[in-house]
Amino acid sequence: MIRNAFRSLPFVALVLLANACGGGQTTDDNTPPPLVIEYIPGLNHDATAAFYEGIAAMEATPTNYRGALESFERAYELDANFWEAVENIGLLQMDLGLYAEAAQSFQTELEIIERLVADEWPVSSRPEVYLNLGKALSLARRTTDAAQAFAALLEIDPDNVEARANLAALNLQANNLEGSRQYIAELLEMSRDDLGALNVLALNYKSAGDMQMASYLWERALGLIAVAQQTLSDEAQYAELTEDEASALRQYNTGRLERMVKVQSDINNELGVIAWTNGEEDQAESYFFNAVALNSSNAAAHLNLATVYLDFADFATAQFHFDEALALRPSDEAGLIGRAACLYGLGETDAAWDAFLLAFETHQDNEYAARRLGDISFTERTDYASAIQWYTRNLGIRGLTASTCDRGSDQVCASLNTAIELQSSAPAPEN
Repeated sequence: MIRNAFRSLPFVALVLLANACGGGQTTDDNTPPPLVIEYIPGLNHDATAAFYEGIAAMEATPTNYRGALESFERAYELDANFWEAVENIGLLQMDLGLYAEAAQSFQTELEIIERLVADEWPVSSRPEVYLNLGKALSLARRTTDAAQAFAALLEIDPDNVEARANLAALNLQANNLEGSRQYIAELLEMSRDDLGALNVLALNYKSAGDMQMASYLWERALGLIAVAQQTLSDEAQYAELTEDEASALRQYNTGRLERMVKVQSDINNELGVIAWTNGEEDQAESYFFNAVALNSSNAAAHLNLATVYLDFADFATAQFHFDEALALRPSDEAGLIGRAACLYGLGETDAAWDAFLLAFETHQDNEYAARRLGDISFTERTDYASAIQWYTRNLGIRGLTASTCDRGSDQVCASLNTAIELQSSAPAPEN
């Protein structure tokens, strides 16, 4: 969750920015609202301004992830105690796939908070940061360090189900099914309907190829999330608490709700993949749509939804979701190729050429990009020399040449030889 900067005193609990669906409010003329900065005593003014610029970038349409990251980094540079900025840096780095960098940010956040607590600042320890740290380390493939982070959280909070669920997932990732099931058993002993256990158990069944059981468990998990969300959102639970107790519990519940929303998004994406594999295109579209609506930072769901729309020949909508995915993963191969294919489908030939060229320059073993560059050169530009170059690159990636490929069964081979013949028969240029 991206943290906002409202605080009555330095380093007390913050108001949380809900950003599950992405995009901010705009005025009637589609211009963004003016940035209002409320300076907080004890905070560097320039750091506060930079932090608010980061919040505004997150509320922009489309979401300006890179701009937000730069603003939060500037806020931290200007105020070394600004742990909220560091947490937002880490969360954005996670969204952008910069997992090693995110792990370092969360480690820095822990060190800042430890120092502030020791100096008796009005800030509480945040053991939940170990959860973010463990996830970042796991995604950075530092599984031993990730396990240590989750274990550290369990030492502080022995009943933390999310730490156990992540340890189960780590063991599954390492193909240690026995270790994974041990943690699942512990979770289910704590609660028969534990969400983390069901999620990891579904992944176990998916790994074993039992998609029917995986789907059943994920659907069950979605039902549990709906019930938990209703419980956590019930205002009656705060009625008999003091103001401070209610504030602390509300913040804790808000964090749980936001994490549940991301889990909902991930589960919808998983169910969408299963539906697509089963040939249920409309159902897959529904799941992927739900996934991105719940979490606009779910790059995988954006890519999957874009692929569905591309298959439906809805090029404009597909391009939107490829662009959203590329805002998070600028070098993603499927995203770059998909966006180029959308532009080609929309008849924007020059833009498609540039997009395919960028895809090929980024992923030089992509035979599809080379083929499409050859097609555009041949069909749209009548540039036989360029077509020959790109068709030859395509064949080379596949270990073929113009003389060894089969013109009868290989379309690129046929097009290449036709381009060679047309170039050789073209009249010589006049002097």
